[in-house]
Amino acid sequence: MRRTLILAPVATLVLTLLATASVAARSPVALGISSERSRDVTAVNDYKASTGSKPSLWTIWSDWGDRGGRANCVKGVGTCGFPTELANKLRQRGVTPFIWWQPNDPANPGSSLYASYQNMIRGKHDTYIRDWAKAAKAFGRPVVVRFAHEMNGTWFPWSIGNHGNTPGNFVKAWRHVVNEVRAVGARNVKFLWSPYNAESGGYAPFYPGNAYVDYVGVTSLNWGNERWRWLPDLLSRPMNVLRNVSRSSGNPMGKPVILPEVGSNHFGGPKADWIRTGYTQVYKRWPTVRAMVYLDYNTAAITEGQPDWRLVMPEDGSALRAYRSVAGWPTFQASFP
Repeated sequence: MRRTLILAPVATLVLTLLATASVAARSPVALGISSERSRDVTAVNDYKASTGSKPSLWTIWSDWGDRGGRANCVKGVGTCGFPTELANKLRQRGVTPFIWWQPNDPANPGSSLYASYQNMIRGKHDTYIRDWAKAAKAFGRPVVVRFAHEMNGTWFPWSIGNHGNTPGNFVKAWRHVVNEVRAVGARNVKFLWSPYNAESGGYAPFYPGNAYVDYVGVTSLNWGNERWRWLPDLLSRPMNVLRNVSRSSGNPMGKPVILPEVGSNHFGGPKADWIRTGYTQVYKRWPTVRAMVYLDYNTAAITEGQPDWRLVMPEDGSALRAYRSVAGWPTFQASFP
């Protein structure tokens, strides 16, 4: 008994020190939100109230061709321009703008004008790109841009296979866009290369190269219903592929990772456990992950057969409570960048 009384505090101290060392060796992960109220800055305050902490990244959708019927991108018309006013309001709240920059005309999704990579390579959009980049530079604070995401899917106008788009001209177009942004000195704009979660791999043919990419990431959605996929299972192979495609002699772990679309259906399994366990496992298993952005969006209201990813579903509040719990842990309270 006497020996046990002496050793118990020592064992506890050792375990505490080991845990502290482990946490110290792993930087906290930043959490972000993609909201249906993308351009409503008061939504940031609402999310802080409902989740207990502010998001470190906030998604803003920006379509190249959303110009209110005008030929050129005019400030305050549509979503084509750099969102200076909103970006400033986000930074006042300590939130980094996370812009999904989509080469698309939502009013005419079948058009090749913006979705064709050849048009980008030929410089057809250089004036627009540079004007956008100048406004981003004037903003002066970090901006993360997710350009032409999920290019390896089939569902977007800019997908490889549409309008003559190939992996090769995607790479050329990506490099051209990055060079145009950098040419005006907008070094505060950081680019996220973000394919769809293709478990078969095959990312290398459309990877632009480390000199043109700041972050890598992959869509991580559990569609539920008949096939429930836990977050670590969704990421196991893609994370290895991301590491391999972006590793270098000076960076053997590959580029830092932003998981830009994390979400789960609430049919087919316990969504609360998916969030709580999944986020914990990502933190433990993949130290290159710098941020995770939850897709808090009811896509079922837009497209038949899509899930309602929102944290308020299911209606018993279990998923929101789980997210609130995770967001309150020090390991998920990093600022970004």
